[in-house]
Parts: sequence; structure tokens; C-alpha cells
Amino acid sequence: MNGKMKSKYGQIIGSYVLLPTRPETVELVNIAVIEPLHGKGLGKQLVMNAIEVAKSNGYRTIEVGTGNSSIGDTLKTSIGIYKVTIDLMNELNFFIGQRAIKGKEN
Repeated sequence: MNGKMKSKYGQIIGSYVLLPTRPETVELVNIAVIEPLHGKGLGKQLVMNAIEVAKSNGYRTIEVGTGNSSIGDTLKTSIGIYKVTIDLMNELNFFIGQRAIKGKEN
């Protein structure tokens, strides 16, 4: 599932992707707002829309995987989500693992 935010001129200015991972669980795997519009609350609007889309499709849990430890504070303060668990992966090991997998395919 994905969502898009468009300007009044029809240009895509933000988007997100929700990926079902388990029964009743979806992961917010990507969220983006074009750089000139950062800091204007559009990311918050996208997350709130993602929550509503997930709910309307029967999901009860939304997971957010990130290498950024401040995302939990952002979700708590700007969106009002209070049950946030941060499970940071070692970003370097993740990317090394991805390269190793790609190397085997070639």
C-alpha cells in the first residue's frame, strides 16, 4: 500500500509505503517529502494518513524500522504516539550484509 501527497498543481510532494509483514501488522518502510517543503508538517500528515489507511485495512500495529534514534521522539512529540519501541540495527552491518547478498547474485 502506498500513499501520495500532491500539490495543488498535481505534483507529487510526498509519499509513503506500507508493507504488510504479519497478520494485523504493517511496516512503514518509506516516507519522503521533497526537500524544499521539509519542516512544514507534511511528514506528520503523511504518517497520520498512513495510520488511517492501515486501520481501514484491518491492521492494528504499524512498525517503523530506522537507523535514526531520534525518530521515536519525533513520533511521540509531533504525532502523539506514546508506545514507541526503538530497535536500532547496526546500520553498517546491514549495508555490509546487503552488499554480500548482492555480490552472491552477480
